[in-house]
Amino acid sequence: MAPSNIFSTDISGDAGLKSGDYFGYFQNTSSAAPQVAGLAGLILSLNNNLSEEEVSKIICYTADDVNTNGFDNETGWGRINAYRALNAINHTTVNGILPSEEIWFGTINLTGNVFVPSSARLTILSSAIIYLGTNSIISTGGTIHVEDGATINGLRAKLKNTYSSSYKGLFSTVQSAIDNAGQLDEIHIVGGPYNENLNISNKNSISIYSGIINGTITATNSPGLQIFGTECNAIYLNNCTFPVFNNVYIYGNGSGTGLSLYNTDYNPGNMFNTMVWNFSTGFYASNSWCYLNSGNIFYENSSGVVSAYNSNLSLYYNELCNISGYHLTAGYGGYIYALGCYYDNGVPRIFQNYGTVEVNGANVCTLPKRSSTAENINTEIRNEPVEGEFKEINNMLYDLSNRVNDDITRSGKFNKEKFRNEYVSVTNRLKNYIERNTDSNLSGAVLTTAVHCFRRIEDYESMKDFLEGISKNVNIRNEIRNLAKRYMIDYYSKKEDFFTALSIADEIIQEEKSNKNFVNDALYARGLIYAHNLKEVNKAKKCFDEIVKNSSDKNLIELAENQLKLLGYETEKEKKEVISKISNSKIEISNYPNPFNPSTVISYQLPERSLVTIKVYDILGREIATLIDEYQEAGTYSVEFSADEYQLSSGIYFYTLKAGNNYAVKKMLLAK
Repeated sequence: MAPSNIFSTDISGDAGLKSGDYFGYFQNTSSAAPQVAGLAGLILSLNNNLSEEEVSKIICYTADDVNTNGFDNETGWGRINAYRALNAINHTTVNGILPSEEIWFGTINLTGNVFVPSSARLTILSSAIIYLGTNSIISTGGTIHVEDGATINGLRAKLKNTYSSSYKGLFSTVQSAIDNAGQLDEIHIVGGPYNENLNISNKNSISIYSGIINGTITATNSPGLQIFGTECNAIYLNNCTFPVFNNVYIYGNGSGTGLSLYNTDYNPGNMFNTMVWNFSTGFYASNSWCYLNSGNIFYENSSGVVSAYNSNLSLYYNELCNISGYHLTAGYGGYIYALGCYYDNGVPRIFQNYGTVEVNGANVCTLPKRSSTAENINTEIRNEPVEGEFKEINNMLYDLSNRVNDDITRSGKFNKEKFRNEYVSVTNRLKNYIERNTDSNLSGAVLTTAVHCFRRIEDYESMKDFLEGISKNVNIRNEIRNLAKRYMIDYYSKKEDFFTALSIADEIIQEEKSNKNFVNDALYARGLIYAHNLKEVNKAKKCFDEIVKNSSDKNLIELAENQLKLLGYETEKEKKEVISKISNSKIEISNYPNPFNPSTVISYQLPERSLVTIKVYDILGREIATLIDEYQEAGTYSVEFSADEYQLSSGIYFYTLKAGNNYAVKKMLLAK
């Protein structure tokens, strides 16, 4: 922007730039040149190694904005400010708090964490090379701007708010980014894989994007969590309301659980294009309510989907393929409704242990098949027909949830008042069902569904009245009345009355000693309060240790062991096991780069001569391409795969290698 009211050096009269005799004020842009040139000279006097581009950027970034935020055609970057420009490059803070505005360029090695307060601004130019080491750059109110092209070595995660273009932090660990995240913040993982076990505790509406974690992700008391385009070894969700997963890949080594839900809710469409591969149990839900729409794959797990402890699960067109045991398992009041899902040979293997599974239509898996044999499990099986009323309520809630999602897509937020009456109508029908069907094996799942409806609209006082009404109704069997009492723990926890919440948990533990499952559930809820709300580590450890010692539920034991690891304790299982990477075959195969755009090279090694077939599939199991189909000698080979050739969109794809009796499947991510 030109400075105002300065005398021009223009020649007066017709020979000058402007005709006529004048000695007045000349305010066109040309008059800014002497000031800009002078400031450039001052900048170079401090550092004569700066390039022309760097000098230009320093002048622009330190100009006083006099119009809109940033550059505009009328006033450019603003009025030049020599003091700001010189001060911004005269000092580089490599440890501690920025005293004022700074612009970084050249090579900078941090010796500690750098904090940007509200009175400061940090700009990192594209020419900068930053070495974080084990340190981070963290905003405590100030602005962090990073130009495209800047090199930040040791960077694992960038933190920003959804509605801001500047960063809130640049972190050397993903966990430190999570710890500094606030509501509506986004954590962008930079590449990977990183050997971290991530702990998301008491966070509201944060998002994680596009990274590879060679560890687990655990979220507790974190509503609105969103995970996109991320790989990890397992995910554990505790007390999480309506998380969202898209293009998430969870891969294991044949043991444990891939995705575990405890007291968590999923809306229709909030989990899609997610693959859980190579676990003892693919999906486990306890005290949870969720709808899993199409596009999710549970592949090569011993057990597919498990609904336990009064959970209500609805699966729509999910793929449960190469499952060696049961595809669908419902136990201890759990319920599963599976519509049009895909199974090995098109026939689901179902196990019901005081739970209910209903299958409506079955399809044949489209993913590559391997031999699959059901496990021989000897336990009591109790079947119960699903009443039409419960199915009707479930369908009504499904339709309501879909309309809520559509409204959120249009408006960008959930208008709970708009849908409150409809949710209340659902909870009234659920209550009537419990009162009229006192012996129903589905009553626990019905009660769980009602609780999560109240949580959806954040109507905790109505939830309290509902639960107290159930617990005091002597016509309802004790099991359901006690479950209502158990959910009062959640009510008082939400109200931050942790003393009362713990007292209820203690009462359940003392009064229900004969019901080990109920006691262990109360212990787990108690442990979560100590660990994540009260931060009393020793008391939390005692709760989780007792579950590991006394529970017969391997999935709940795994949840407790995971909490112990987050508290910093080594479990007995870890002490006894030798951890090693398990190869899924004698052949080796990988692709680079991954993620890729538009092409990637698939490399593989053959131990002996064999017929080799390499195919590519999309996440729905549809074959995209056959890259190799021929005999090859022992040795190392590679083949290029181009997404442009097949006009593919961004997303997760799988490639398989079959060589003789050996077989391997890997995932790759196309990121356009």
